[in-house]
Amino acid sequence: MFGYVFMPEQVVELTASAGFSVGFSIFRASQDSRHITEVLFDPLGQVALRAVFRVYGPLALYVDGGAAFVFVQDVLRDASHTIYRQDWVMPFFDIGVQFWFV
Repeated sequence: MFGYVFMPEQVVELTASAGFSVGFSIFRASQDSRHITEVLFDPLGQVALRAVFRVYGPLALYVDGGAAFVFVQDVLRDASHTIYRQDWVMPFFDIGVQFWFV
C-alpha cells in the first residue's frame, strides 16, 4: 500500500492509500476415500481511507475502511455446488487502538 497523509501530526490524522496484495487460499475436503486440496490464487487491488484520533500522549484510536478489487476471480465447486467464490468488490472496515513508540 502506498499512501498520502493529509494532516500529519495533528489531533486527527487522515491518510488515503492504494495498493495491492497477493495471497493464497487453501481448502481441503474429504468424502469417503476421496481427499482433495485446492489452492486458490488471490491477487487484490485495494483502496483505503484511515482516520487516526490521538487520545493522549502516544495512545491513538483509528478507524479505516475501503475496498478490495479482485483481479482474478476464483470459484471452487464440488459436485456443481459453489463452495467458495471471491466477489469482485469486497469492502473492509477496521477500528482499533494504536500506541506510538517514539
